[in-house]
Amino acid sequence: MADERLLATFKVVETGDIFNIYGNYDIEKGKVVDIINYKGLIDFDYPDFYGVSATKLVDGKEESFKPVGETWAGRKYECMDMIHAFISSIIIGNDIYSKIYLDSKLQELVDSYTNDSEVALTVSGRKIPERILSYNMYDMYQLLLVTDAFIYYSYDESVYMLRTDDHNIVSDNYFAEVGLADSIENVKSGKEMLLWGELPEGETIEIRMVTLSDGTSMGDNLYVFKTNAPIAELKKLEEESCKVYLEGRDSSEVPIWADVLTEKGYCFDYVAEHQHVNPYDTSSGWLEKNYPDITEHYVIENQPELK
Repeated sequence: MADERLLATFKVVETGDIFNIYGNYDIEKGKVVDIINYKGLIDFDYPDFYGVSATKLVDGKEESFKPVGETWAGRKYECMDMIHAFISSIIIGNDIYSKIYLDSKLQELVDSYTNDSEVALTVSGRKIPERILSYNMYDMYQLLLVTDAFIYYSYDESVYMLRTDDHNIVSDNYFAEVGLADSIENVKSGKEMLLWGELPEGETIEIRMVTLSDGTSMGDNLYVFKTNAPIAELKKLEEESCKVYLEGRDSSEVPIWADVLTEKGYCFDYVAEHQHVNPYDTSSGWLEKNYPDITEHYVIENQPELK
């Protein structure tokens, strides 16, 4: 057996504690069915660690360290879990650890999952890889669905659920499956925006009615539209539209919502309109009488807080 060597040095961001991980490993190959490109069985590399130990830096000196606590299944944590968690974290791309050093061959392994050709998309500066290693390193999870709220990876019948904003794991058990079902429903209703992947066969984004006001004063109008665009898309358009007026720019720079949404593959169809105030009634009374079930309201106004 080769002498143990330094595998990694990292800092736990939350506590500031710095650890060195020593040991050995072999790069092994596994196989998994490709659910992204449908190429049958594909190979993947994973590290098989052994002889792992850890030290903690205290006042600049190394002290032997053993993790405490146990998993939900009752197994006591080991030093092996520390290197597994670190490798998993830097592939996923969250901020739990700050890398100080990583063995060159392990870095090559990490890069094989995170280089640009293996990244499905980037959201708010964070890469979302198509494939990640499981916490125990032996299985490879593949990207299933990404919304503006959550990221889902799957292996066999298991699901990992991550937050889209920070890539922290929300769940890796039954609750991740529940979360996936909820996200599918939220995409259909427009509460979450689908960024990558497809809804299950037979599932579609629901068409609903929303209102759009071109202002809040007497001469302005309230419009009713049918759309299947996600709420996040509509809020983005609302923000961009109001910004034109808030910055004193020409009204011709206000985006035409129907054109923008149609180009993205959504519908945004005119239904009806009503002047906010006329000699007979108001738009609020008209809306309550004719479209009482509408709950989404948007406004193009230099005082959007008035909506």
